Parts: sequence; structure tokens; C-alpha cells
Amino acid sequence: MTTRSLPCLRQPWWAGLTMALASSTVCAQSNVQIYGLMDVGVEHLSRVQNGEAKTRMPTVTGGQMASRLGFRGSEDLGHGMRVQFVLEAGFAPSKGEQMQGGRAFGRQSYLALNHADWGTVSMGRQYMMSLYAMMGSDLMGPSVFGLGSLDAYLPNQSADNALAWRYTEGNWVVAAL
Repeated sequence: MTTRSLPCLRQPWWAGLTMALASSTVCAQSNVQIYGLMDVGVEHLSRVQNGEAKTRMPTVTGGQMASRLGFRGSEDLGHGMRVQFVLEAGFAPSKGEQMQGGRAFGRQSYLALNHADWGTVSMGRQYMMSLYAMMGSDLMGPSVFGLGSLDAYLPNQSADNALAWRYTEGNWVVAAL
């Protein structure tokens, strides 16, 4: 049995053209980010019991921000429209376990559709609007010294299966959840 190949497949330009066509599909207008924060504190205590010293990683870690690992991305759909997603997990580095009741992406996990003229519609597990209002007025920011330290419910509020809308015009934000 004799096999024959096409003469054009033996030419080096064919391989270059194939590579160029294959790489053009990779050039999408998307943006995906992996982000995170690990806030860990170590304390050394002298004269704890019987005058002994103790070094530990306390449950209240660095105290500035909650530890997290997240993925967020967006894709431009054209005509001023953009689709976005956020998957964000909270974890306790001192214990090595997930926070938010053991949920894999318990901090946030939502899909959103954004348009330049009518705002953003998002659905999934997301922060409630009162948290966004607090972030805009808290001078100390999201730290152990901020408004969230006065009431533990404030910085930890999320809604499951929520449908939200946010519109920003200059310094004004209109939102509904």
C-alpha cells in the first residue's frame, strides 16, 4: 500500500499559516485575574504560665483584612456591554480551613452583566448594599479599627441567590438587591 501526501503539506509555509490561524483564536478580549490576601499575625508572649514564654499564631490574625483567594474576570461583548464574574473564597490560615460555613466560594460568587448606560445586573452570592454604603463612609477602611468592628454583622453580610442592580452616575450610586 502506497501513501501519498499533498504537495502543499510538505511546504514550510503551511506550518506557519496553521500556527498563525491557531493563535488568532487565543487573542480574546477577556481579562481574568487571580488575587488574594493572607493576613497572618504571630505573637510572642513572655511570662504566660510559670514564667514561660509562648509563641503562637492567634485566631485573630493580623487584624487588618480577612484572608481570601479569588478569581475575577470580564469579557467585552461589544456595544458598551461587558460580562463579569467573581469567585472569592475566605479561609483561616491559622487553622487551614474554609470560612463562611465551609463554602468553597463563600465570600462572593456571582455573574454580572454590565452596560455603560444602564449599570450592572448581577446574580449569585454577593455582598448586600449596606456593605457598599459603609465602605464609602468608613474613614478607617475595612480593618480591625473600622465600623465593622462595632457590629460583626456589618462586614460579613452576603446574600445567597441574590439579584442586584447598581448604577453609578458621577458620585451618585443607585442600587437595589
